[in-house]
Amino acid sequence: MDKKLFTIEDCIKDSDYKEDYEGKIIVMRPEALKDQYRDERFQLWLGGSGFGCDPSLRGRAVFATCLYDNEHAEWRRENFLGTIKQGGFA
Repeated sequence: MDKKLFTIEDCIKDSDYKEDYEGKIIVMRPEALKDQYRDERFQLWLGGSGFGCDPSLRGRAVFATCLYDNEHAEWRRENFLGTIKQGGFA
């Protein structure tokens, strides 16, 4: 049985390069996760801070919190597909 993973279709169009991630639920690219974490539960993160949250800045660091296990981590903006659409998850 294949795991359900979030895709670009679950995200607001063009949010990967146009939208500020601070305070938003953002979707991690499956390929950015280690195999054992490649699951929809580990794809949803709350954008926190970092220059990478703002697409107009040169920085790429996004400090975020995983909604499943509350892990705080630093990622690069390109590790995210974008901001989840409203109603994008149950």
